[in-house]
Amino acid sequence: MKKNLIALLIVALVSVGLFADPITDSFTVTTTVTSKNNMKVTEEDVSTKVWSSLTDFTNFGVTSTNLNTGAAIAYLTTQSNNRKGYKISIAATAMANTVLTGHDITYINYTVYLGDDTDGLPTNNGTEATKDDVITVSALTTLTEVSYPIKIKVNADQFAAAVDGTYTGTVTFNYIAN
Repeated sequence: MKKNLIALLIVALVSVGLFADPITDSFTVTTTVTSKNNMKVTEEDVSTKVWSSLTDFTNFGVTSTNLNTGAAIAYLTTQSNNRKGYKISIAATAMANTVLTGHDITYINYTVYLGDDTDGLPTNNGTEATKDDVITVSALTTLTEVSYPIKIKVNADQFAAAVDGTYTGTVTFNYIAN
């Protein structure tokens, strides 16, 4: 009888364990990835250095030996994780000399080339020249860093005929996230 009672207790305990509701619990894993939309003019291509080590490029000193070399003078380097991509446009002003009282402003024009653009953006004396969507990146699937070569071709005739003085022009790049 004791054996039957023990067997009955074991069956009762096992059956309660077998038919009990399972216990579950869970948690979620979340994060927020912020947009990175960065651009800077650099001395080096980003493929040669990490983003934080790139050297800023601030001035191209034109001389008679570097007017039209066709070589990159600097790089426009972008860093983006914008899934919709981005566009880059350019604005440029001709090099103008400092105005002396009683003298007209004189200009030295040049053409700016960015990336694979073969037409470039020519400056036009005192009028700012602009070119939209020189670079268009339609979509990104990962953080992407790209350097686009910048080339300048100076009008050699205007440079040779220019009056003395300091000439300054500005090239501005505009980054627009899609």
